[in-house]
Amino acid sequence: MVLIGAWLWGHYGGHDPSTAAPQQARASVDQPRGSTAAQSCVTQDSPSPSPVSATASASRSPAETARLLQTLHQQRDYAAIAPLIVAERRNAMLDLLMSIDDVLSANSELQEAVHGAFGVAVAGLWDLSPMENNLGPFSAQVSIINQSFKGDTATVTLQEGENVPLARVQFDWTGTCWQYHPEATPAQLLPELERLACILREVAESTRHGTSFDACFDAFTQRVFPQMHRIVTAGDDRPQAVAAGGPTDGAD
Repeated sequence: MVLIGAWLWGHYGGHDPSTAAPQQARASVDQPRGSTAAQSCVTQDSPSPSPVSATASASRSPAETARLLQTLHQQRDYAAIAPLIVAERRNAMLDLLMSIDDVLSANSELQEAVHGAFGVAVAGLWDLSPMENNLGPFSAQVSIINQSFKGDTATVTLQEGENVPLARVQFDWTGTCWQYHPEATPAQLLPELERLACILREVAESTRHGTSFDACFDAFTQRVFPQMHRIVTAGDDRPQAVAAGGPTDGAD
């Protein structure tokens, strides 16, 4: 997928991936493994599922599971998302997802404050909301391109918003259903995301209380952007280290 850190690096390092021409999405759904009787895919270590997660079954293809993950994330239904992620990555993925969502929420608060104080044009300059379309199957806008199978592993190719390259995410067959298999999350990433959310809320609060444009600008250049750089480099000195999903299309 398009990586969280790579997006921050590119968007504020001179290249915005969202300006690339989008590729035309097409539906190409193959017959998935386990397409017969529906069986529950709720494991013992999963949170109590909501009604929609309890219907996870062998009849749902990897592409359909990716679509369901996107729908559930828009509802912020983390309990329903949980059983659709492989057990060994489940807790870390949910923690990452909730941390990213908190950053997005803090960004919305800041956008409202800056818009009210300085106008919509200024608010747009410091908007982090494009990162919501860099979350693999959890992106705000997802176009499923195709799916392919190799044994008990499936790859779903999708487009996050209008971003290119396309993202490829992995799903594993458990014997009863397909589950999303994200990349490992660096432990250092979560506190850095939490710190970014805190900084955004502090800047929003000062803006609501009448801070000047210059002071708000300085807060971004001296606090927000350096924190974004720390997120980029969390766990590794390469932007690719801060992944929220599978490899990008065309990656080695």
